[in-house]
Amino acid sequence: MITPDGWSVKTLWRKSDANFCVEISQHCVQHDDNTAHGRGPYRWCVYLYVYPKHPWFNELMQIDTMMQVPQELQQYLHSYCSYFKKHSDGAKVTSIQIGADYDHLHDEKYTYIKTAWDATEIFSDAQALFDAAKRGISLTNLDTPV
Repeated sequence: MITPDGWSVKTLWRKSDANFCVEISQHCVQHDDNTAHGRGPYRWCVYLYVYPKHPWFNELMQIDTMMQVPQELQQYLHSYCSYFKKHSDGAKVTSIQIGADYDHLHDEKYTYIKTAWDATEIFSDAQALFDAAKRGISLTNLDTPV
């Protein structure tokens, strides 16, 4: 929803563990060029935040772009990694954020999902990402836990 004076709402759902969390975000865009061509007003994203004590943190510190995120992790993201950011407190990296949006080519159906109750596929994807991070799967060999 966007108010007449331009304020918009962003809704977040978060599931946390000691060394990571997974977040689902949903927001609405105004009906303009962004919603043309059969796209609805809703935008969904799933993000993983990896903290320094997680087994993946050191390996992910070695990469600089979303294109370098290992395939073993990308398989838990919708389509492909479309967001990568290292967050810091100014002195050191405090978390690494990796995510994907549900607004790629042929994702029009997701742009019409208004409520969490209807977003079961998105929440299922987020749960699979959470489970993989919880298991600490190897980013180089899926069969070997870290």
